[in-house]
Formats: sequence, C-alpha cells, structure tokens
Amino acid sequence: AASIDTRTGDVVLLSLPRNLQQVPMPAGPLRERWPDGFPDLLNSVYEMVTESPGLLAGARDRGAEAVKRVVSYVLGIPVDYYAMVDLAGFDKFVNALGGVTVTVTERLPIGGLTANGTRVRPSGYIEPGTQRLNGEKALWYARSRRDSTDYDRMLRQRCLIGALVRQAEPMNVLRHFQELASATKKLAQTDIPRSVLPDLITLGDRMHSSGSIRSVAFVPPVISTGNPDYTRIRALTRAALAKPAAPKP
Repeated sequence: AASIDTRTGDVVLLSLPRNLQQVPMPAGPLRERWPDGFPDLLNSVYEMVTESPGLLAGARDRGAEAVKRVVSYVLGIPVDYYAMVDLAGFDKFVNALGGVTVTVTERLPIGGLTANGTRVRPSGYIEPGTQRLNGEKALWYARSRRDSTDYDRMLRQRCLIGALVRQAEPMNVLRHFQELASATKKLAQTDIPRSVLPDLITLGDRMHSSGSIRSVAFVPPVISTGNPDYTRIRALTRAALAKPAAPKP
C-alpha cells in the first residue's frame, strides 16, 4: 500500500508479505464468509474471492475489491483506490520510459527455478552495480527468487517502485507519452475515477519536486508471518504516517 501526503507529496510504502497468515477479515460479507480469519495466505485473497460466486457481488472486480478491503483492515487505514498491475505488460512500461536505473547489490539469476520449485541452470544473471535495466531485466530484478527470500524480493520491489517514481518525471513522461499510453492499456486496471486525474497529476508533480519516499515492511523479525501481531502492524502503520513533531525553539 502507498500512503501519499497530499500537502507535502511525501510517500510511505507499507509492504505486507504475501505469506501473511491468520489474516482477519473486515466486517461485512468477507467476515461472514470467513468468521475465524482467512484460511490461506494473504496472496490467495484475490483468487479465493473471485472463485466464490456471489461474494462482493456488484464490484467491478470482486477480487481486487476484496484485497482493497482486507489491506485496509489489516493496516487500520482507509484505502481509497487500487491499481492492479499485469506483470506481463510491466516490461513494456519500463521500456516506454527508456529503462530504469537501479543499484543491484547482489548477483541475481534470471530464471533458474521451475514451477514446482526445482532448481535449474539460470538463463542468465543481472550483475551487481548501478545500471540501467530494460523492461525484461527490471521484471527479473523484482521477481528473481532462486537465490532469494520473499523478503529480499519485497526490498527489491520497493527499490524498483521508488526508482520508477523518481525517474518518471513529467518531461520524461511527456517525451515517451505515446509509448506509455500504449503500454499502460495492457499494464493496469484501477478504480481511480477520471474526475480525480487532474488532482493526481498535480500531486505527482509535488511528489517529484518536494516529496520523499519512505518504506515500512512488516516482515520478520518485526512481524512473524506465521503468527502475526495485527495490533502491532496497525501501531507501526500509525507511527509511520504520523506527522513529525515540530522542533522545539
């Protein structure tokens, strides 16, 4: 989840692990369906709701609406909008921007793991160092998993999001507008209404000019994914979003 201060443009990224267990459900249809908490990992919410006929009927995308409600309840903050990214189109988006520059801290295998978890020879590597990645390599930078944990990948994904936000400055976006427009059609679905887009453009400019990006990850040892302390998650979220105290005279 991303929380944006509309006054300053500051961004706080709140990262929930995909393997979070015993997830409590918000009041309403989801809690009625799973009164004792979600029976699977957090990343199964979308699929299980989509496969449950009638659950959250009327939503344009029932799975996405469920994830939005669950994340909001877990963090203890309202979630106004969602954007669902198709990773198959992500590389086209990065290429449309002309690539993305990141600092790779360790050698990352491209591939090297089958669907059933068998380790095989990678088709290549992303070598350490500061470099500009094309779309395909940016996707592997975010998703490489053979020699990494889920938490390593979460850190790289936050790094990649931050790099894209910083580098997608207005002039760069305008310069590649046609390619971005084409890529975005295949990239994302969202419930953000057209009426708020002008305000979001203004906010995006504020993020570039004066905003900062911070991140909080609810991972071990801070949070146990097998036995999460959801009260602590909400407290950490409130602390991360709290306005800093004014300096004393």
